[in-house]
Amino acid sequence: MPAFHHRAPKPEATSNDRILAEAAVNAAAARLAELDLASVLQRDPDEVTPDGDIYLVEPSDEFIGDLAIVDARATPVSTAHYHDDDEWDSVILLEGEAVLARGLEEIPMKKGDIELIPPGITHFVISDGAVFGALGFPNYNPENQKDVDLINPPADFHAELYAAASASFRQ
Repeated sequence: MPAFHHRAPKPEATSNDRILAEAAVNAAAARLAELDLASVLQRDPDEVTPDGDIYLVEPSDEFIGDLAIVDARATPVSTAHYHDDDEWDSVILLEGEAVLARGLEEIPMKKGDIELIPPGITHFVISDGAVFGALGFPNYNPENQKDVDLINPPADFHAELYAAASASFRQ
């Protein structure tokens, strides 16, 4: 089982919250491992976004939350954002390579890696042909996802990395 890379959570993110989120993400990763990824990616996406095509995954009794597969192969840099209201996020890398910017950390990821993102932490993914699972825990609420204001970003936004990745994509 891949190891989590921990960052000190916000004070509101208690150790019990982290334990529940880790259990949910591990169960979601097991669910994703059962899927035929190639078949999923051949169907029409449930949603087309600037961050890639989104394929929703049917829930199972083993995990709580909203699970999706994000096909970011044509989108090298995701939108920088964070989640409010005790909503955890995760990246479960299924294909390709990526760098997760979680706060000011740069975390290289390869197939099978799992990263957990506490509530309120700014994050984005730089992908090199990546397809990843994303689990919003306990439930994803689009109203809780806040895009980063690039003019007045939060202190934990990795602005240099985002600018460099975005510039290389435009060339």
